[in-house]
Amino acid sequence: MIAIRPATLADLDAALALERACYPPNQAYGAEEYRYSLGRAKAVNLLMEDEAGVAGFVGAFHHRAWRVGHVYTVNVHPSRRGLGLGRQLMDACEAELARLGMERVVLEVNVENADAIRLYERGGYKLLRRLPNYYTQYANNDAFLYEKILTAPQGPTPRRASP
Repeated sequence: MIAIRPATLADLDAALALERACYPPNQAYGAEEYRYSLGRAKAVNLLMEDEAGVAGFVGAFHHRAWRVGHVYTVNVHPSRRGLGLGRQLMDACEAELARLGMERVVLEVNVENADAIRLYERGGYKLLRRLPNYYTQYANNDAFLYEKILTAPQGPTPRRASP
């Protein structure tokens, strides 16, 4: 059984362990970045767990005035990749961003990360442009900037009072 729930500062160690499992040391976010996103930032942070433990994490900042979310990381444990968990995480994150009033979401991805690019494009993200030298830790530091327009959360339509 897979569960997706909001992540808190109490999940810091689990989020860092997953980050280290997904990225080499020179590419992984550290405790400071996670402490900020889990504790002080205006962010959606979701942790995915199954019977074996932490399976995934997604984090996105949001800006109310601009009505935009910005995915800063999507991690699926290497032993659980290829099962559709990344799509589930992204769907949950996008739904929460929409619930918070965000109208679109953006993200950057290394131009050589074919698996992530496939996940985003299949999920409806559109390529906006290439960002030369966006990163500092890859052999090719270019990134693609993607965007997705979010739909308003579905639910009951409020009834108008009769005149």
